[in-house]
Amino acid sequence: MLGNFDTDDAGNPVFKRAFVTSQLFQGNFAQLDAFTICNQAATQAGLGGGWKPWVSAGVKLSCEGGPWQLVDASTQVGSCADLFNNTLLHPIDVTEFGKPVPSGTGFAVWTGVASKGGVAHKSNCDGWKTTDASDEGLVGVLHAVDATWTEKLLFRCDKEARVYCFEQ
Repeated sequence: MLGNFDTDDAGNPVFKRAFVTSQLFQGNFAQLDAFTICNQAATQAGLGGGWKPWVSAGVKLSCEGGPWQLVDASTQVGSCADLFNNTLLHPIDVTEFGKPVPSGTGFAVWTGVASKGGVAHKSNCDGWKTTDASDEGLVGVLHAVDATWTEKLLFRCDKEARVYCFEQ
């Protein structure tokens, strides 16, 4: 579901915020805990609001709200349609603290989400419950604006990656 976005009284879009976590996680963070990860990160950064991860453990994602901009309000990221059509306006490369991800600190982002929001079967570290080096999870890369933002490669579950978070 691509959902509608909020507008102000004049019909202008009201932007929600998006970030990638500053903290890295192994593949055992469990999908439901990804909500907690996003909300705790937002709280620690003083952002408020409710946050949803771009993470799937074998179900197609839905998208509501948006359009989004980076938390530093510098740049638009895109709408639900942009997320699902793999046409981001700008990479999601800013953390919850409004800072760019430092070079050399990890550019992989756990998603388990195939391009266009599809299900990446058996590519989610056993439902985000294992750090077994023989299991894998799908990651995107935070510098991308094409399909690789959500579906780049399979990553061993004992490795660490970030999580995308979207304000709802």
